[in-house]
Amino acid sequence: MAVQIPIAQRIDELLHRRGDLSTFLVHLTAAGVEAETNLISILSGRKIEARNPYGLLRDFARDNAEAYIDLYQSQRVVCLTETPLEHVWMMCANIADRGHPLSSYGIAFAKPWAREIGANPVWYIDMLRTGHRGWDWLTKPLMNLAKQTLQEGGKKYADPFKLGDGVPPNETGLTIAQSPVAQIAPFIETMGPVGPEGQTRRREFWWEREWRYRGDLEFKWSEVVAIFAPADRHDVVRTALAAVAGAEDVPALLDPTWGLERMIAALANVPAEYAGPLPRY
Repeated sequence: MAVQIPIAQRIDELLHRRGDLSTFLVHLTAAGVEAETNLISILSGRKIEARNPYGLLRDFARDNAEAYIDLYQSQRVVCLTETPLEHVWMMCANIADRGHPLSSYGIAFAKPWAREIGANPVWYIDMLRTGHRGWDWLTKPLMNLAKQTLQEGGKKYADPFKLGDGVPPNETGLTIAQSPVAQIAPFIETMGPVGPEGQTRRREFWWEREWRYRGDLEFKWSEVVAIFAPADRHDVVRTALAAVAGAEDVPALLDPTWGLERMIAALANVPAEYAGPLPRY
């Protein structure tokens, strides 16, 4: 009897069954009374503004914005999360000691589209204090590279992948904002205890599974997968967006507190009265 050899499966077919991997990236607006207004403004202008610098050079860029305005601008990013849709509720939960709380208003994009335009996942490097008292932190060599770049000016090599070819830089005297370090710094964050000994505080954001896009993120209506807003505000948001969408359809509206089944129903345009296991009386 011939042995049946299982047919090899494509990796992308297998990954669709992984509930912990999201097909989407979500941007949530900052919490506050302007959260709904900000969402409608973003959708009206089809643009998410990169308002703040983040990453390895954030503090330097912010503290020296006047002297290094180009560097400051180069470190501004749009933040997104690859949290699966049914767990987005946690991103906007009222979490104790959270420095930058997020609202229930936001936008979901397809991750492949975000990759095509240049979004990248954040690299989290550990700051957990060890027996070496921090000398083995990855921030040490990274900050040394940044300091060297700042002192010598940015350097860009003709072919960075040929490490031993002896080819000199094809550009010298670049500003730090144009340097390789400045290009990767927005995508690097630390995790672990920060602050001086005895006065440390927790810095643990790796669970957010953040992605970032440098500069303002522009998009079309067709590139919006879904819009997040509290369910009791859906009619208001839908009416406001219909006025600016023109002939294009307003994407599906989801509530981040909904379960996955309820979200699927909304994405499939199932009428609200049928979007649940029980009928409405």
